[in-house]
Formats: sequence, C-alpha cells, structure tokens
Amino acid sequence: MKAPRTSLLVACLGLGTTLAFGGGQAQAAGAEGVAGAPAAAASPGLSAFVTPDGALRIRSRGHASLPGQPEIDPYFATQALIIERRAGNRQADALVVGWLRWLLPRQGADGRIARFCGADGAWRACAPADADDAMAASLIELLARSRDLLPAAMHAFADVADRRAHALLRQLRRPDGLYRAHAGEGPAYLMDNAEVHSALLAAGQRQEAAALQRAMEHTFHHGPGLWSPADPAYADGPAFYPHAVAPTYRWREGLIDAPALQAEAAAWLALYGRAWLERTADPYPWGIVAWAMHTTVPRAAGCWRLRARAVWPTAYWTVLDQAVEDALALQGIVPAVAPELCPATGRGEGA
Repeated sequence: MKAPRTSLLVACLGLGTTLAFGGGQAQAAGAEGVAGAPAAAASPGLSAFVTPDGALRIRSRGHASLPGQPEIDPYFATQALIIERRAGNRQADALVVGWLRWLLPRQGADGRIARFCGADGAWRACAPADADDAMAASLIELLARSRDLLPAAMHAFADVADRRAHALLRQLRRPDGLYRAHAGEGPAYLMDNAEVHSALLAAGQRQEAAALQRAMEHTFHHGPGLWSPADPAYADGPAFYPHAVAPTYRWREGLIDAPALQAEAAAWLALYGRAWLERTADPYPWGIVAWAMHTTVPRAAGCWRLRARAVWPTAYWTVLDQAVEDALALQGIVPAVAPELCPATGRGEGA
C-alpha cells in the first residue's frame, strides 16, 4: 500500500533478537491460531469493493474516500488481485476478468494509468498514479498471472496493455538500473523497485530481475539490516511508513533467502510489532506486511488477522487488506484466539 512519501534509513537490527512470534511453516500456525477463535462479524468480503461496472474501489460500499483520495486507485485493486491469484483464490477469477475489462481501456497510450473519481458509469481521471513504476509493474504482473482467465476477445487488449506498461518501465529505468516513480529526475523507491522485480519474475524476465536486484542492493543497502527507502534519501526523520514498511517489500521471491528472511522478520517484529499490530504509529493495518511474512512467521500473520477485525468497519480497511485477509484464510492462517497470545514487542515507534 502506498501513502505520502517520507524517509531515511531503516534499521532491521538485532538479528539475534528473541522472537515474540514463533516461526515455522504456515501449516504450523500454532494451536492459538487454529480453533476456538472468538466469534466476530465477517469482514466485508471482496465483493463489497466491486462497483456495478466492474471497478474495484479502495474502500467498501458505505465508506467514502478519505479527504483528498480518489474513489478508485488502480494500484490498490491490481495488487489486491495479484495476491488473490498468488493465493489460488478461484472465487476471485471473475473479479480479475471484470477488473481488467474495466481497466485496460483506461490505460493511456503512454502506458500510464490514472486514479479515478466519480460514480458508477461516470468515472473520470482525477489524479495521476501515486507511482507510475509501481502501477506499470502491478499491471504487468497481474496480466502475467491471469492470462489463462481472459476470454479470447480480451487477449489483444491485454497484449497492447502489457507492451505499453513494459515501454513505460523502460522509460523510467535510470542509468544505474533502478526505476524511478515518475519520468524526469525524481527519486527511486525501494518499495516500487521490489514490485518491479516481482513483475519481471512473473513475466519470465529473470535476467532483468537479477540485474535489478543487484542495483537495489548497491544503492539501497547500507550495511547489515540497513536499507534506505529512497534514493536520494529523504531529508525528514524516520516514520513507520515508509521507514519500517519499505524493507518488508523485499520479502518476495528472489530478493532474500529463507534464513535471512527468518532473521530479518524476527528483528522487524522486535522493533515494530506493536506499532504494526496495534496501529499506534499509523492508522492503516498494513495487511501487506502480514502477507509478506505469512510463510516465515505464520503466528504473526494470525495475530494480524485477529487485530484487523477492529479495522473492518472503518475507512482504513482497504481492498488490499481484504485481499490479504482472504489469502491468509486460504493458506490456513487462522486468527489467534486472543490478543494476549500475540505478545507485542518493540518500541512501537519509527526507526
């Protein structure tokens, strides 16, 4: 999930930190996450975000956008459906097709996709994408993962959209191999480049992905556990977003091996577990973090599912969080029984 950009260096410190959350495989989520979870109202469900014309709103029906935010941000919707595809949620297949049928005609000839305001059947572009590189990468990955779902009549549209998105990424590629968020001399972001890396892998471009990984390590990595969220670095002080959140976007295939991920997730939870689960530093639940660590620290993902229930009825519950909720359930990650089984460690502060 994207929010206003700010930042410096992130310290995922203390690789020997004692965990408050057990590791292991998703199937071993622990007895506290298997049975007897307290009854709670159901989450809105992904269908609550769908408009009659096939779009996906940021927030579910009944929740207006927060001030200054469009109704539809294609980045959120596209990333949500990527997670549904990765989790194998076949119930979302029709939503994927409907979303792409809505989205592809709205892509510009230059590959860019705007954000939209308005109402069903009367949407208008009202803001540029928060980050063109992340949006292009998200579309490339969803198309790569969903080609088998599309009816034959959509294949030509999908091919054109894919070529446009790839062409846009080439324009955004810096001489050092990183991708900037927008055309010009703007910064490159760790989160965005992790998403580009994921898209390149999904599209079968392994050499390009490997080159990007080397560029990310060269520019963003400043020593053991030290990752800069942006290049050039931010001038203001650290905050939960993006300083703490940005490194978790690296927890994707190919960017960090399993032992290093186990250690880094442990250190991250020790520093930021309370801020994340209790939302003391940011009102958003950041489900994408739970998805990033669900195979490495499934108990933490189960604790997120428990804590997230408080956010379901609020405007801070986004379509991306709903996709994570669905995906974790499909992966056998069940909510922890009670908050006391989710020991919150760490200062709950920024970096």
